[in-house]
Amino acid sequence: MSECAKNPGIDGCSEEGGESKEENEEQPAAEPLWWSATKLILALVFVLGLIYGVLKFIQKKNNLFSNTRQMHNLGGVPLGQNRSVQAVKIGGHVYIIGVGDTVEMLTEITDEETRKQLLNGESDLSGDNENSGKQFHQLFDKQLSLMKENRMRNGRGKDHTDE
Repeated sequence: MSECAKNPGIDGCSEEGGESKEENEEQPAAEPLWWSATKLILALVFVLGLIYGVLKFIQKKNNLFSNTRQMHNLGGVPLGQNRSVQAVKIGGHVYIIGVGDTVEMLTEITDEETRKQLLNGESDLSGDNENSGKQFHQLFDKQLSLMKENRMRNGRGKDHTDE
């Protein structure tokens, strides 16, 4: 005879004659596969929405911070490998700098019309990038030709003094 038949009080034995407690309890029905897939997709959408919201929040905070900065890059032209010329606004002044192995200030744009055109081009973010790029290149070429003229007038190609 089995142990449960001799002593029904033993753990795992029932009083009804040897069936275990696990067999007497009803197992919960498994949920359908489509419901599990739906819950998985909803959880994924929720997590992606949270990530999107956090990124938008961070972007908004960065935009608020960038509006208070006193220095802005207005644009640049690559001249070769690791070399470019950049227009930079610092405070109320606009400078043309050369970037390569070293960073060197080439000139300050003092012409009010040119400064306004460069600064207006900066704030026109919704416009066509190709047109604003052409506009920048035209202004940039104008400034380069003015610099060449100044260097020719000053002789030997130097228009700044070492401090």
